[in-house]
Amino acid sequence: MSTSEAVLNAGIRGSTSVICVVANLIIIYLEIMSAIFDFIFGFGNLLRVYNDIFPIFYGLSDQVARTACTALLTPVIIAYQMRQTTFLFISIDKICAIRFPMSYRVTSNKLKITITILSCSIYTSFSVAASWLTRIVDNNSMECKIFYVFNFKYLLYYMGSGCFLTFLVLLVTIWNWILSHQKDNAFFMKADENRKTITEYTKVKKAIQYIIANYLIMWAIPQAVLFFYMIIGSDVEVSSTLIIISNHLNCVHCGLNLVIYLACNQQMRTLFQRYILLKRLETEVSVSTTQHQNGRTQLPPAQ
Repeated sequence: MSTSEAVLNAGIRGSTSVICVVANLIIIYLEIMSAIFDFIFGFGNLLRVYNDIFPIFYGLSDQVARTACTALLTPVIIAYQMRQTTFLFISIDKICAIRFPMSYRVTSNKLKITITILSCSIYTSFSVAASWLTRIVDNNSMECKIFYVFNFKYLLYYMGSGCFLTFLVLLVTIWNWILSHQKDNAFFMKADENRKTITEYTKVKKAIQYIIANYLIMWAIPQAVLFFYMIIGSDVEVSSTLIIISNHLNCVHCGLNLVIYLACNQQMRTLFQRYILLKRLETEVSVSTTQHQNGRTQLPPAQ
């Protein structure tokens, strides 16, 4: 790959990360948490852009340079693994909201977020530790690329686990959409007086259909192709080229997601504002009830 192509590819990866952050900030509720890991992903890619333009790691035969290159690639691995696992927890959370509404209401968001973050952090910590323990230390390659730094067997696990989590998220998301669609059909038949809200929900749901299709075509399938090639072949150059193509498709995936989110942003914002209003009313009622009970408790005894 020429220097200009390397810079262009790295720039696209960095731009993709920024788009991911913006797109995730538009999504409501727990999805906002994934923007934290997208920021880590973006930071790692920005370092890689700098390295492509000004090769600070030119000559990885030096142990110090190889260690620095590994540190440069680690944020991308952290964010990639945590994004995959958080998306899975978010999808499961939505399933629970539909299947077990009563239990879902009494379970605090803080507890759900804490469990998600801790579980994802433990899984990612093992993955990062394995990447460092199995990294290549005697490769004379002059390039700071993932296939020249990390052990191929580790990368096979890395891509395989990512591929498995991707299709698991896709499966759970489709299941969630089907359950939600069935439940909404039963509700809409009794809700003729609230057509405006129904229209807003319908538009958001159609956007989710586009997001699922985009996720499948631009994210899941390229990952599967790369993983299956790594199983049947071990050519590092071809694998490196495939991952570059996958990065470009991921860029398209994130850009399309951003367009989809912006297209229905008004409906999402309206629904989110209603959610915030309900939470505020619940808080005010709770505070008022507590103050009333405390006032009754502190009344002086009758003489």
